[in-house]
Amino acid sequence: MTCVIGYIDKAKNKLYIGADSMMSTENMKMYVNIDNQKVFQNGEFTFGVCGSPRMMSLLRYSLLVPERTIHQLDTDYMNTDFIESVRNLFISSGFGGLDANNTQTGGVFLVGYNGKIYRVDSDYQVLLIDDDYISIGSGCEYALGALSALEHTKMKTADKVELALLCSARYNPFVGGNNYIMEVPTWVR
Repeated sequence: MTCVIGYIDKAKNKLYIGADSMMSTENMKMYVNIDNQKVFQNGEFTFGVCGSPRMMSLLRYSLLVPERTIHQLDTDYMNTDFIESVRNLFISSGFGGLDANNTQTGGVFLVGYNGKIYRVDSDYQVLLIDDDYISIGSGCEYALGALSALEHTKMKTADKVELALLCSARYNPFVGGNNYIMEVPTWVR
């Protein structure tokens, strides 16, 4: 249970991904340190992950993705080479499982790539986000409400993300602890 936010500031050409630091089960909560945070980079990809700490470790330390070919569109690349690398890593590492339809499942995470934010669902669907921001995790509705209210203010983007995470933590019992926000320049090839 968590709250992860991705926000593209097109005016400043920056991507922000932020998350709380609490991990929880039905009857326990704990806070993670900087080495285990839910926001990290792996090569050209910036991740915001909710769910399994094992999935976070695999994406952070083990994911290898072939380079995009020069004529390949971003959405093509993310929906083929990228997601197949993720899927193969999860399967070979024993992560995930099978759903009721006997289909391989993974986890939910955000990934920033080439100036865009993508949401990856547990069925390995890769969704390009059209809005400037998105949130996932158990506190996402509160964060999205706060971001919607703050969208047209002159507040700095990092402050909007921080405030949305704080709002989520105030109303969702499974969000909390220190917030980590990563700011990275967006580059487009």
